[in-house]
Amino acid sequence: MKRLLILLTLVVLPVAMVFLARPASASAAVGQVGHPLGNFSVNRYDGLVVGPGELRVDHVEDLAEIPTAQAGRINADARCAEAVRSMTGTASGRPLTFTVRAATVRTQPGQAGLPTTRVECSLTAPAEGPITFRDNPASGTIGWHEVTAQGDRMTLTGSDVPSASPSKRLTAYPADALSSPLSQNSASLRVRAGGPPLTPTETPVLKLLPRGGDRVFADLIGHRHLTLGFGLVALLLSVGLGALHALAPGHGKTIMAAYAVSRGPRARRDILTLGATVTVTHTAGVLVLGVLILSGTVLAPGLVFGALGVASGLLVVMAGVLLLRRAIAKVRAAPHTHGHGHGHGHGHGHGHGHGHGHGHAHSHSHAHSHSHEPVLVGAQGASTKQPEPAHGHTHPHPHPHPHPRPHPHPHTHSHKAAKSGRGAALMGFAGGLVPSPSAVLVLVGAAAIGKAWFGVALVIAYGAGLALALILVGLLVLGTGRALADRLPTSTGRLRRAGARALPVMTSAAVILLGLGLVLRSLPGALG
Repeated sequence: MKRLLILLTLVVLPVAMVFLARPASASAAVGQVGHPLGNFSVNRYDGLVVGPGELRVDHVEDLAEIPTAQAGRINADARCAEAVRSMTGTASGRPLTFTVRAATVRTQPGQAGLPTTRVECSLTAPAEGPITFRDNPASGTIGWHEVTAQGDRMTLTGSDVPSASPSKRLTAYPADALSSPLSQNSASLRVRAGGPPLTPTETPVLKLLPRGGDRVFADLIGHRHLTLGFGLVALLLSVGLGALHALAPGHGKTIMAAYAVSRGPRARRDILTLGATVTVTHTAGVLVLGVLILSGTVLAPGLVFGALGVASGLLVVMAGVLLLRRAIAKVRAAPHTHGHGHGHGHGHGHGHGHGHGHGHAHSHSHAHSHSHEPVLVGAQGASTKQPEPAHGHTHPHPHPHPHPRPHPHPHTHSHKAAKSGRGAALMGFAGGLVPSPSAVLVLVGAAAIGKAWFGVALVIAYGAGLALALILVGLLVLGTGRALADRLPTSTGRLRRAGARALPVMTSAAVILLGLGLVLRSLPGALG
């Protein structure tokens, strides 16, 4: 335990010092700033302007690094034509027909040496009377979706969308809304003729927010001159950043703690198995997803991560059910456990036998003396040992023997070892099944600059750090439990035993509930 704490301190502390000592403005020096809404996001803005006899749409798409890599070379006209096909609407009940008036596309540096993309489309459609509008992004698209509406020499008498853009046309996302991005895809407008002309506004400069540890991890791959020293430091940092990622909100720490409590002292070996499974599963998931992206496979990130989240939650539920079954079986078996203080592994130096029935308990005494050294039978010098009576039953048979002094009676019980490996493996698969987006980004970025092998090494190190933190959580829970048990007074022995039987049942049920919560949280994304 102490060695593990020292190791984690040596890994995490330098990373934390580097991160904390690095000011926010350092992103300019690195030249690679990650997208504030995540590297998989596709963000859309539709600014509606109702003018005399027409509807103008200022359509903007903001593609993060991974969607940009998936799309390859983007043609502005083709992208805007695709956007038109995704839009529906009516004016006075008649369908709107949009025309592309202008289309532009530009890129800027993102994380891991990958660019982000901004597409701007100027669209128009004939429109008179009440207007309905809807932008239908592809199923599974994750990101910010926003619609605004204004009048130009027309007055909006009714509108269910704001007139000003909260994100400044996807250039300055509100910091307090990043964890729950806006999802506004439609608008319903009532208009009347007349009103002031629309004053053009300047497009603000793009502002992106640094994203902490994930940004540091992705920046590692942007180092163009790879040396042995830098490679070793990068691997060490990846381990530390993986550990920090695991210690962030979520990421299975609560599930790991509940698992450790439910397994009790037996969890030490299981925790190591679980950690190894997390590393292997996470690395494999990142590699598979990275290969699919690099091969040009069209992926809907929302659907992919949602489906993986549902699968992860179901695995946690299965592991919790296994733990609960073991815990209940242990409670039911408690009245039949061995509560005696001596064994039956000694010989009797007398020549009569007696049988023990398995359906009842009885006591009997023998007025004879016997030695607890091996008993020799026969003439002097004979070496034949009296065979020890076998006791293959699992219930006590009290029969007192007068002993001159206390002495131990060693005996053995052959209990079937609990198969705990399945539960640990399920928990490990669940913990590593949903790949870290920043790890996928590092792999794709490394492949883009011809250093795929280095990206794989960083991903493995990152997964190892993730597992190391989860292992530490489990061991800390076990150590804390033992320390608390040792501090309880001896007079609470019966209460302690009752608690030891009930606690695994409660924590196993908690694991099931946590798994169900993960399923419910991921289900909307999986269903698109």
